[in-house]
Amino acid sequence: MKRYLPLAALLVSACATEPAQDLYAIETAPIPAAVETAPMVGKGDKADDPAVWVNLANPAASLVLGTNKDAGLYVYNLAGEELQFLDVGRVNNVDLRGDLAVASNDETNSVSWFTIDSTTNTVSHIGDTPTNKDEPYGICAGLVGNTYYAMPTYKDGVAQVWAVATDAIGDGPELLAETQVGQYGQLQLEGCVFDEANGQVFVGEEEHGVWKLDLNDWTAAPVSVDTIDARNGLVADVEGMDIWA
Repeated sequence: MKRYLPLAALLVSACATEPAQDLYAIETAPIPAAVETAPMVGKGDKADDPAVWVNLANPAASLVLGTNKDAGLYVYNLAGEELQFLDVGRVNNVDLRGDLAVASNDETNSVSWFTIDSTTNTVSHIGDTPTNKDEPYGICAGLVGNTYYAMPTYKDGVAQVWAVATDAIGDGPELLAETQVGQYGQLQLEGCVFDEANGQVFVGEEEHGVWKLDLNDWTAAPVSVDTIDARNGLVADVEGMDIWA
């Protein structure tokens, strides 16, 4: 059974400009890193939202997939050591379900697809799906039955929903929906997360807050869940997002 923290705890606002404790009378606690990777080559903001693949047969051999926004996809072990680099272009966010990962690729304006081999612990790039829309920014993955979902998000507030059967990846995904989620200011979306158990998807609008989409009805209007202005502890920018389960 999934356990849910208060909504603010669902969010990891990696690029927040002001600490929450400086804005609101809300008790916070630092979470120090236990392990770090080597710095990525280059200057500026390179690393972005990662994903953790759990090796069910050998959890100690699990992998961390991390993007370099100017180069490609890195693969690390749990000690933070680099195992692979995949030169696939400017991927911004990465997410996964099972042994299949997706990344938003703004160099090719596509969703990049990767498989993870649990026997060899290697990641392989298997292709790109053109989104027919410029600069896919964030992305999240979902799995319902044998249907795999990839949701790239965009700076104009749009989210796309792509779907493919897990036993027919080679046939290519289908665009199921394209919906306007962002409503305020610059409209920019990035982080999102599928909550398959409850049939919903949470999406972050960076300057506004968190929206909820209906996984079973992509035509339904987005529902506001929390906002920065509500002063519940959520601060700008609302970016990386996950669910505690």
